[in-house]
Amino acid sequence: MVEEKAYCIDVIRQIQAMQAALNKVSSSILEHHLNSCVTTAVQGDDPKERERVLKEIIDVFETATKVDLYRTSLEVLMEQTENREILFR
Repeated sequence: MVEEKAYCIDVIRQIQAMQAALNKVSSSILEHHLNSCVTTAVQGDDPKERERVLKEIIDVFETATKVDLYRTSLEVLMEQTENREILFR
């Protein structure tokens, strides 16, 4: 789309649609992982494996939180920009 010089907002909307689809797949995989691998590790006898698996989950959620914070910051910036445009019309 970029190479075809599509309208910027159309490209952004396409990216957002792909991100939403990837988030859905990611959530499904995470749910499966929690119900299988994590459950097995938590119920198992190996404390190192239990700790490793739980750390992985924490890392995944921390990364997701950072992404959400970035999106929230971007949304605030966009909102402020829109408000300025309204004020200066």
